[in-house]
Amino acid sequence: TGAAGAERAVGRQGADELRRQAAARDCSADGGLVLEALQAAAEGMFAAIVEHANKPFSPEAISDMLEEGTASDFHYEWQDCDRESHGSHCTADLWREFKELAPDVRCQIQRVTMKEGGFAARAYIDFEGSQTQPFLPIFPVNTRVRGVICSELEFDGHGQVRKESMHLCFEAPFEAHPIVIDFLAQSATQLALREGGSRMLQRAMEVAGHEECVTLCRQFRGHVWEASASPHANFVLQKCVEKLPPHEVLFVAEEFKGRA
Repeated sequence: TGAAGAERAVGRQGADELRRQAAARDCSADGGLVLEALQAAAEGMFAAIVEHANKPFSPEAISDMLEEGTASDFHYEWQDCDRESHGSHCTADLWREFKELAPDVRCQIQRVTMKEGGFAARAYIDFEGSQTQPFLPIFPVNTRVRGVICSELEFDGHGQVRKESMHLCFEAPFEAHPIVIDFLAQSATQLALREGGSRMLQRAMEVAGHEECVTLCRQFRGHVWEASASPHANFVLQKCVEKLPPHEVLFVAEEFKGRA
């Protein structure tokens, strides 16, 4: 769209300005990159990411975006679905997989914030669509869902993205996302066994209300021993005990006692 194209153009200008300032800074004793230029570069990159997510996969366009905007040691990770890559070529392959498994997903930037104390930015991105295979294991296949993804970009001193990390966003009010709570509860015991799933459940429980925490914790009734033996699910059990009063997690101690 015209708006997306304008944002990309501003983003390129921001990246160019960052590189210009970086060169000037290298020649001065106390030079520093201007926040406005960093924000422009970040907004342009986020706009490009969303534009490509909304379009059919184009290997040339994805490669151009990654080669133009990322550093040589670029690292990408999406812990929720256990995806990770190093370098633009491998990341382009992940984009291909995403578009093949979730071809109708549509995204829109909700807001962009700059992180204090470093060259980093965060975007909250609304998404809606379905997946033909469990790319995101929290959601069922062939079912239209909605949610918010948080994308974080870390820049080097020359305005190039050196790391992008993605995760599902569970911000308060958590109760506003009942469909997400349902999906988490239905697959909690399986998710907890995976590193990405374990982190996802712990993030959700950090912001969930009491009733939502109880719902999630109850899914482990009868599965405590198996969960405690897992290096990932064990942390979810610990979060249950941390977040709820003793009488709500009494079953954890009882199942351990039954195995003693």
